[in-house]
Amino acid sequence: PDDQWQLPPAVPAPGPVRFVYAGGVFAEKGLVAALSAFTRIEAEFPGACRMEVFGSGDAQLMREITVTPGAVVHGEVSSAELRAFLSRHRCVGLAVLADTQRYRLIGTNLTKLYEYLAMGMPVIVSESGEVGAFVRKSGTGLVVAGAQDIDGIASAMRQFLTDETLV
Repeated sequence: PDDQWQLPPAVPAPGPVRFVYAGGVFAEKGLVAALSAFTRIEAEFPGACRMEVFGSGDAQLMREITVTPGAVVHGEVSSAELRAFLSRHRCVGLAVLADTQRYRLIGTNLTKLYEYLAMGMPVIVSESGEVGAFVRKSGTGLVVAGAQDIDGIASAMRQFLTDETLV
């Protein structure tokens, strides 16, 4: 249906900012660097944020996420379950793709980005392809150099934690 990604009207409860990733759990999707950045930020702002991963994929990476304080792997969920979760929390979508030929192509369809935006989430994205330019021009989030830019990802996470107007 047309409203598949539309969130129900709700005011998220106060609480930690949730850095959300939904999709295939693989290093090329930027999850290793995002997890490293999250670990730094969670130590800097204890209890102020969580990393929420929805999906399946690389079993080793999923174990690493699971044992990281403040991070949770929810596994595969329906779009209705994801929307329900997002409607209850302050969330930021993660789409920090590796700088591979696949993601550098013009016209690369980054479905994840559009799903996040349709669900009302600001985003942290990498510069890959035209995604960075789109996010900058639309003002829908923050852009980092790439999936290996741990410092940049951590800085973007910090901005979302310290500037409540962004989330």
